[in-house]
Amino acid sequence: MSSTNKDTMKTGFSDSIKLIIFVALFAISCVGSFIFFKESLWTFVNIIVSIVISLCICGGISLLLPPLDKEGVAPGIGIIAIGILVFSVIKGCFYVSHDKIEERKRLAELQEQARQEQIIADIKKDEQESSVFASSNEEIMTFGTAGNNEIFLSRAKRTIKNFAHDPDSVTDVEAVTPAVRLRMKDYPQCRYAIQVRFRAKNALGAYIRQEAVVLFGKDGQGFKIIDKSIF
Repeated sequence: MSSTNKDTMKTGFSDSIKLIIFVALFAISCVGSFIFFKESLWTFVNIIVSIVISLCICGGISLLLPPLDKEGVAPGIGIIAIGILVFSVIKGCFYVSHDKIEERKRLAELQEQARQEQIIADIKKDEQESSVFASSNEEIMTFGTAGNNEIFLSRAKRTIKNFAHDPDSVTDVEAVTPAVRLRMKDYPQCRYAIQVRFRAKNALGAYIRQEAVVLFGKDGQGFKIIDKSIF
């Protein structure tokens, strides 16, 4: 065995061996970090984070490999500490465990199931109310409150603006009655209505206080404004 090899074995790793160790540790660290954060970070962000963490930890380890340079000990430990700190911060802020992900999936499935059941129930209710109204001689028939009064009020304001002489002048829109489910022979597409009070400019440009009933279709969007009360 040559004297150079003997010196290397006694004093530590050669630069080429250190490079091999660094590359191997870097690859393992990158893959491990990427897999660990795979379901918690966007892919591009995960790649950057994994590279930064791996460079810090593997770079620090490389500085601590023999032959040990006393001047490299503190920087090596410091760089490793930075890598561990970055890993800990990212883990604490963004990491989501597999169990948590599965729990979210189950919750999403239950919510979707409940949504589908509600859609089916709404369709059956609509068919039932339509059947009752069709068999009656009434011009207008209500079937109780619609719920989501704030949503209907917001949509009523939007509908009023669509029909107003000056849409920007529509202000102080407030509900006079709750939103109700109803049928009207003059407007077969009507499913909901709400009576509101508001201020807006008329055709002459003067502000006036008005009341109106806004009609909504099956999709919950307003399509007609009636100036007189139907309730």
